Amino acid sequence: MIGGIQAWNADPPPPVGVCNLPKSGDGLVRLVNAANVAAAGGSTSTDFCMRPSGTSDWGRPIFRDGGQDVFCSGGLPYLQATVPFHVPVGRLDVKAIPAGQTCAAPGTSEKDGIPIASAGSDSTAPLQVTTLLRYAGGEPTSPEAIAALIEEPGQFSGGSTNVRVVNALSGGIAINFGLPPTGATSLPTTLAQQVFAAPIPPGAAPPAQSVSIGLVDQEGYLKTLNSEFTFVASSASDKTNKALALLQLPTQPVTASLFVVGDPASKNSFPVRGLYCQDRFPATTDAGPSGFGAADVSELEECSLTALPTLSFDTWDVSLNGRNAPFLDQRATPVAQAIGARTSTDVICVTEADGIASRNAIIQAATQFPYSYEVDTNTETQPDDPTDADGGTPVATTTPPCAPPVAADAVSRIYSCAAQSCAAVQADGGVGGLDQSTNCLASVCVLPLSSLYFTTQATPLQTNDDVCFDCILLNMLDPTETIPTGQSTCTGSSSPAFMYQGQTPLLVLSKYPFNSTKSYMYPSTGIRRGILKVQVQFEDSVTVDVFCTQLASPQLDSSLPYIGAYGHDVPSVDGGPGENGWADEQTLQAKRAVSWIQSEVQNDRVPAVVFGTFYSTIGVPTSAGDDGGALATGTLTPAVMQTLDRSQGGAFQRAEPADYARVCDTCPGNPYTPGHAALEFQPMFLAGFPAGQVWTASETLWATDNAAVPLTSTAYETAPAGNAGPLSEYYAHNWQLFRPPPVSVSPPDAGVDAAK
Repeated sequence: MIGGIQAWNADPPPPVGVCNLPKSGDGLVRLVNAANVAAAGGSTSTDFCMRPSGTSDWGRPIFRDGGQDVFCSGGLPYLQATVPFHVPVGRLDVKAIPAGQTCAAPGTSEKDGIPIASAGSDSTAPLQVTTLLRYAGGEPTSPEAIAALIEEPGQFSGGSTNVRVVNALSGGIAINFGLPPTGATSLPTTLAQQVFAAPIPPGAAPPAQSVSIGLVDQEGYLKTLNSEFTFVASSASDKTNKALALLQLPTQPVTASLFVVGDPASKNSFPVRGLYCQDRFPATTDAGPSGFGAADVSELEECSLTALPTLSFDTWDVSLNGRNAPFLDQRATPVAQAIGARTSTDVICVTEADGIASRNAIIQAATQFPYSYEVDTNTETQPDDPTDADGGTPVATTTPPCAPPVAADAVSRIYSCAAQSCAAVQADGGVGGLDQSTNCLASVCVLPLSSLYFTTQATPLQTNDDVCFDCILLNMLDPTETIPTGQSTCTGSSSPAFMYQGQTPLLVLSKYPFNSTKSYMYPSTGIRRGILKVQVQFEDSVTVDVFCTQLASPQLDSSLPYIGAYGHDVPSVDGGPGENGWADEQTLQAKRAVSWIQSEVQNDRVPAVVFGTFYSTIGVPTSAGDDGGALATGTLTPAVMQTLDRSQGGAFQRAEPADYARVCDTCPGNPYTPGHAALEFQPMFLAGFPAGQVWTASETLWATDNAAVPLTSTAYETAPAGNAGPLSEYYAHNWQLFRPPPVSVSPPDAGVDAAK
């Protein structure tokens, strides 16, 4: 051995540009890589080594070429199949190795003694191919393996459709296979009718049997008449029969395999779906064995993946906003249970869950949403941008709301009335909180309250009285606040008056993990308003920014005089429009929302959805021939929609199908809002989606049952007819969005708020 004279490579690469599958031997095999091993730290691409059984030389890897070709250098990628290629007849050993290594490497899986028959030619014997399937490997309890499956013998025939279902899942899960409910053509759906007599075990196709729609042959192919069938697969252990994969067969005959692939325990990296590969093509080929379609230069099979489900988003104003909410105590648990039953939803934006107890109850009930985000705020929390519409920064007050010059005796009369007539336990002298709804105050204590209530702040004294009035009501609305504590707060604390101690009544729930979370607080008066942002990581590297928000309600003006620094209350004069301070604040919040959301979307460069409760709507006239099923919506604070809605000159595209007929979510038929104008407060908007493309599939309402909750009348709340009512004052929305393209994003910033 003389160093430097000659470089010698024990495994020399083939010539540059050559990437051919083996061509010697009378047998035919096809390789399919459906194993997901990245969870164990490995690559999802693989190479294979083969040898005649009983020999020791594995030879060269099938795809080894020294990195000169995109296909071969990386091995066989995950969810790819080759065209059939030649191997020797007899018993064959096969092992999978990491791509790029030699056959001296230990196998990640191996199967020995696979019988390989002569391929035949159909002139003397039917053409025969063996599928060598690498599958599983995603979990320690489900090591990867190789299965050998005989394909449908013979050339392609136009006589019937032949479909083989192969269970290639990780996790050792058996699957059922059959038909969905009539009319179901996309996920999510269920398996309504099982075709095979027993579940299909891992690494296998179904055994020969007679079934309701045809015959299963010895190779596991379902033979059925040429017809447009829709098939679904489900986990055999899932009692709900939720479909994992859906396949729509064409009307023309096919001979094909459907590999149900993925790892149910790691759905973000390896989502469960179907890999559909045609096993035979008409004999019009220019490469490969007769009867197989023209191979491309990489010699990969022409396979396709079944579609994943559409993305499903909900938004719901649950109306758990304290003692002003109808039947708060009787609705709280059913509301949480209804959210817990939303199995088909991916992400939900919950608004108007004002108390932490309500939000915690929802989180505990919604076990199907393992990821949640909320923010902790209080009366001292500052807005991200404290300036008003003119750019000035309001000066914080240093005087308690009900301190002089507000008349102390007027304040005392209000608290005495509430304690004597509306307290939780009247016998304790009002030590508890407000027991009845605010209807009790309006009925029994209207006179002492009216001494502090002014529709406008024409004088400084009237302004001070209204500030005190709002503080009293905002504290009494909180069922966790006692009457004495509220009185002490309003007469002795200079902190701004906020309902529920300034908590933010927003909650985001998700089935999928968050890359990051963030919040933005609006300038708010009396009731905290803001935005929650979560970046959700769906399967297949689909990343979406989700913005859940709630704006100030202009409807508060009828019960709470506006005393904030971000608007003005101006009465109507001679029938003029006047000015609503709450609407002014709402419009300012909408403008801040647009600015912040657009900045976040530009920085992230991923698609985004914006939804929540906006308390604004643009009127939609009733269409001709309307049968009453689609109520037209009225108009409320149109300036907000003109800021948000692109169709009105605003920033964002509405997430509505082209033929969508808008309906009310706060409706005159709701027994909590009888006679109310038909309004739609909870639209969804899209930001950062591909230009010119609407990705909406459908929109529906839920929580529309007006008798969903059994109710018992109280002294100041009369139950609707039948002693039952809906879950909320507002019906909920669900949107089904087509998946946007995958977008690569940076890893989460360690400084971003952590999700709870």
